[in-house]
Amino acid sequence: MASACWRANDSPEKVILHARDHSRADAARAALPECEAVVVGDVSTLAETKAVAAQGNELGPMNAVIHNVGTGYNDRKRFETEDGLSRIFAVNVVAPYVLTALLKQPERLIFHQLGHAPRGGCRSVRRPMGKETMEREPSIF
Repeated sequence: MASACWRANDSPEKVILHARDHSRADAARAALPECEAVVVGDVSTLAETKAVAAQGNELGPMNAVIHNVGTGYNDRKRFETEDGLSRIFAVNVVAPYVLTALLKQPERLIFHQLGHAPRGGCRSVRRPMGKETMEREPSIF
C-alpha cells in the first residue's frame, strides 16, 4: 500500500493512492477511507505502469505526485520482469520516469524511495551523496 508523508484527514487536498493489486487497494481504502480514489497496477511492468498513469489522468490534474514506490531492500537475487528488466530498475527508475512522462503535469513532483527517510516517517533529509552512500543505498540510480 502506498504511504504519504501526511495523513489524508489532515490535509485539505484530495488524496489519490496507488496499490499494486486489488487486495492492497481494498486495504488502502480501509486504512484511509477519506482518500478520493485508489489507482491499481503493478509498476514493475510497462503495461501496468501505463495503466496506472491512465487511471490517474482520468481523475484529472493533480497538485502533486509523490513517487514513493520502491523495491530491492529485501531482494537476495535478481528478479526479471515480463519486460526483461531487473525488477529493481523497473520499479525504482523506469516506473517514476514513465509515470512522470505520461501523467498530466502536476505542479509538484516529489521523489521518495525506500531507505531515504529516517524512522518515524518522511522528513526533509539532507546528507552527502558520496560513494559510500551510493554503495550502501542501491535504490539510487
